[in-house]
Amino acid sequence: MKKINGFNNKNSILVILLSIVLIFLVFGCGMKSEKTCINQCPESGLKRCFNNGYQTCSNYDSDSCLEWSSVNNCPQGLFCQNGQCVQIELRSASILEVPIPKEFYCFLQENRIKPECSRYYKEECNIYKTQCLDILACKTYYNPVCGGDGLFYPSSCWAEKFGTSVATYGYCNSLTQFMRDMWLTKKFDGKSFVVPSPNIEFTYSGSGLEGWKNGVFLRSTLWKNLTDHLIMDFNIKTTIGEEMSTSTSHVTTLVPVTVNRLKALLVFVMFDEAYPENILLDWTRTYTPLMNDYIRKKQKVSNPIQYDLIPVVISPPQGVEKPSISHTYFSNEEIQKIYDVAIQKISPKDFKIFIVSPVIIKGFGGYFSIWNNMQFIESPLTPPATYLTTDKKTGLDALAAFHDMFGTISHEILHAVGLPGDHVPMGYGTVYLDILGQNVDKLTGKEKEDVTHCDFLGTSTDYYAVELPSNLKIRVSQEPEGLIKEESPSGNCLSGLHNNERLKDYDNDGEYEIMYKNNLIGIELQRTLGWVDVDGDNVAEIEDKNAYGGWKEIGDDTKLIEGIWRETVSQTSSKFEPLEEVNIGNCKFEKIRLEDGREGLVPLKCAEFNSDVVNLYKNVKYNWELIQKEYGTVLLPRLN
Repeated sequence: MKKINGFNNKNSILVILLSIVLIFLVFGCGMKSEKTCINQCPESGLKRCFNNGYQTCSNYDSDSCLEWSSVNNCPQGLFCQNGQCVQIELRSASILEVPIPKEFYCFLQENRIKPECSRYYKEECNIYKTQCLDILACKTYYNPVCGGDGLFYPSSCWAEKFGTSVATYGYCNSLTQFMRDMWLTKKFDGKSFVVPSPNIEFTYSGSGLEGWKNGVFLRSTLWKNLTDHLIMDFNIKTTIGEEMSTSTSHVTTLVPVTVNRLKALLVFVMFDEAYPENILLDWTRTYTPLMNDYIRKKQKVSNPIQYDLIPVVISPPQGVEKPSISHTYFSNEEIQKIYDVAIQKISPKDFKIFIVSPVIIKGFGGYFSIWNNMQFIESPLTPPATYLTTDKKTGLDALAAFHDMFGTISHEILHAVGLPGDHVPMGYGTVYLDILGQNVDKLTGKEKEDVTHCDFLGTSTDYYAVELPSNLKIRVSQEPEGLIKEESPSGNCLSGLHNNERLKDYDNDGEYEIMYKNNLIGIELQRTLGWVDVDGDNVAEIEDKNAYGGWKEIGDDTKLIEGIWRETVSQTSSKFEPLEEVNIGNCKFEKIRLEDGREGLVPLKCAEFNSDVVNLYKNVKYNWELIQKEYGTVLLPRLN
């Protein structure tokens, strides 16, 4: 065998093979090591705050993974925010009391038997003293006052019942600050809101509608634009939502709530032949302008939303069942059949609202929904008997039923422009702008002497006097049987019509008009819908470029804290007990104890947690984010 430099060919092959194995082991393992290294940060170039400095994410060593740089300290006078050294205004917070009386839960009827609540109720009996009920000692009227004790009360009457004087009419500064702080406290999506001039509404018990929130709560609405708004409730004692906590919802309307003229298809489905077709078409044309005029009065904007109602009369399509106790709602298939038949009688006109009015003698119902990306309203027309021209009382009852149907339409369209399904705070307007609320002093909320219904109709700016159809006209002194006459200096009245509708010689011309009302809209609902000024600049909030005093949304500006991902911190819901103030470095904290016994530090002034610094309120049930620091557990308040 031939030798080469002292090695034979066999040995050379072995050396080569061993070299290949060695190279594979060295470099192969090295490559495997690179694949198993772990990124210490998520994205190259990302910066995070660390104490009062920042770190930058990049690859600073020989492997292929990302890691944080060393800390670049911010110069004196600057603070780290969003990974940058900037000049910021450090927030400062305190531990405060909720500025409402502790016994507001007494407004719930179920609590009237509690000893501490009895003073807020009185007994009211019928004229025969055969039936007595405990009712609230003051009316459930809303004209807020600030008491001499610095607490909020819904009326002057209630301030006195709770044993304090009235310092000022309007909100206490402490209540306005409380609602600002509720908006400013971060939600779990990391967002919070600066709202310098929040609107604040109140309900004693809710609407009473089954399935919706009822109870005692404060409500604040924030219109972000013409279609989006937020509703935040502070739940004092409610059927839905934890006691002394907040709940926030985001609502988007199908169309902008102003600068619009919307076409609405109104379909009368004649389950009972109760009206001639021409009467329904004529009356629709009479009452549509009244609904639009009322909206113009209440929506204090340059271009109020308006409606064009296009009426169509049809027979019930095959397969559409007559509404009844066992068939309260139309199915989607039934709605489609009604729509298809109606469209055959009138060309499509880009309708945004579809209204179905089942014509049924002695019927019932009415609701709002969404169908095929349109606002859908069912507003039944339910006369007590068939319309007649030969009997004026019967004809007027049929007209009164038409009033009721149109009033339902004027109510349901409010849901499409922002009225919550729980109807809060609609009730103040429907009661205290109507005859039922005329025994209440509008300033104090105290009871006063009633005015007569007829006198009230002569002064109300929320009612319309509508000329009767020529075949139903009634002259003064020629009143038909079955109607009750009431004399008044402002014009005589006739009562006794269907649904308690009334006639009045409104203009003293010797002929009666029928008095019509839309869904009555009080100032509380106007504020909630953004239709009026809230912040004092005389511009309605839905078209105010600096709405609510210049509100702004703040996103989560601290994705990471000390390398701990917010998405992985633990959360709990609890009230807190303040223990003591603690200073650590340049930060001020309040040491608190949660209901489960855990303790931690809440930042009251601290650059690192600046976006989380907000006034905290005793007895409010917060959610908490827990973050472990080298000096202890930091608790950051959150609200739903």
